[in-house]
Amino acid sequence: MRQLSAQQLANELKMVAEISAKLLTHPLADFPDEVNRLGAFLQACETKLIQLMNNQHPSETEPGVTQYGLGLYVIDTTHPILSRLLGFPKTQITPALLLAWEAEIGNAGVDDYEGSLIALGKYENLDAAWVTALIYYLALKLGVREVSSLAPFGTTPATISAAGDTVTIALVGDWGTGPWMDGSIDCPALQVISQVKQLAPDYTIHLGDVYYAGTAGFLDSDEEVSNFVNSWAAGSQGSFMLNSNHEMYSGAQGYFGKGLKAAPFAAQNNTSYFAIQSDEWIVIGLDSAYYDNSPLFMNGALTDDDQINFIKGLDTANKTVIVLTHHNPTNIEGTGTAQLTLWNDVTSALGKSPDFWYWGHIHNAIVYSDQSFPAQNGTKARCVGHGAIPFGVGYGLQNPDGSNKPSIEYFAHELLSSAYPNTDAQQANRVLNGFALITLKADSIAEEFIDQTGTVRWTQTTPIGPQAIGLAGVSGGADGAD
Repeated sequence: MRQLSAQQLANELKMVAEISAKLLTHPLADFPDEVNRLGAFLQACETKLIQLMNNQHPSETEPGVTQYGLGLYVIDTTHPILSRLLGFPKTQITPALLLAWEAEIGNAGVDDYEGSLIALGKYENLDAAWVTALIYYLALKLGVREVSSLAPFGTTPATISAAGDTVTIALVGDWGTGPWMDGSIDCPALQVISQVKQLAPDYTIHLGDVYYAGTAGFLDSDEEVSNFVNSWAAGSQGSFMLNSNHEMYSGAQGYFGKGLKAAPFAAQNNTSYFAIQSDEWIVIGLDSAYYDNSPLFMNGALTDDDQINFIKGLDTANKTVIVLTHHNPTNIEGTGTAQLTLWNDVTSALGKSPDFWYWGHIHNAIVYSDQSFPAQNGTKARCVGHGAIPFGVGYGLQNPDGSNKPSIEYFAHELLSSAYPNTDAQQANRVLNGFALITLKADSIAEEFIDQTGTVRWTQTTPIGPQAIGLAGVSGGADGAD
């Protein structure tokens, strides 16, 4: 079941040895209850995985994510001493159960609620390297500085005045996979960034996530550079990048120490939040990961005074406000905030709902409809998390007859095989990756969701500015594919 290379496994064993040594000299009781909460979270992840593989369809409200569904099993079987020291629940997955799943997970896999794939391929949900990311997180929470430690939080945000009457911004989310073999075709990260380059936008913005843990050189693992910086396409006026849960697993050392220090991101002042503005609009990028206290930084939060005061100090009066975060502020269906605090965190700081809100984190492209919770609160909401991670058609976004749920106007569903005739069995359920391009003018914002082949899959133009008062929700475009 394990898919790590010999070097990756050797590195993981070294990390586990450091963590185990810390626990042998400092009992678990010496640490906050975050480790106990993590054990319960991993148990929920495993339960959800077993349900899906038993042809059940758990709802979004059930806790856990299948990306870490093998976490307890791998730690229990590969690192049993660590498992006992952590007091984790006993795994309910057995070798026999894995054998029964083998035909499905070894090929096209099973589609999860939001579209992630329960399969063994690179970056799919049962890729064993997600457990390595989990081990970085454990080291961070247990204070094993030899493995993972928290980078200093930057507090000198940039506020940039955009040049020109028309400004184009490419938004790319969850893109930091680096090059990898994707059957016989180029990996989606390289195809997506190639399309971005051809459009030559003024700004390119990454909505976060460099995999597996955005490392900065520990044990020769420098993912922030090799999987992100080296292939990124700079905008003609600059580039920006958001912090994320995956980069936080290594304490954001790669994000602050390597990513923000790279030349394309010089304008960001080594700070994870920023603003780009004109007389008519303002784009506010925020760090929803650094101060998030949920297990594995999965939920997102904005509670620090630095960012709150930054937001309150911005001139947002009579401007179209566009917020960017890594995390989603609503549930995946877009019908409410559920257990998430991010919506209230940001809207309280702003003193109102933003006009537009883009995020990543969920590996899909989703445009929320006028019936969604964000729209009912005055926000056009979009998920742009489909930059590079393999994903399929999310069953939770559709009605039983295959139509979109009322809160969903569009979501990515165009199969990889529709554009590439040479896909293999493992790619059969895959959907085309992509990004979003927004074009800002004094009187309008045009949005395009573009896939890795350059095809526009959804587009809409919305009036903005004083002349748009009373025209909320007016659409100037339509789904470009369907």
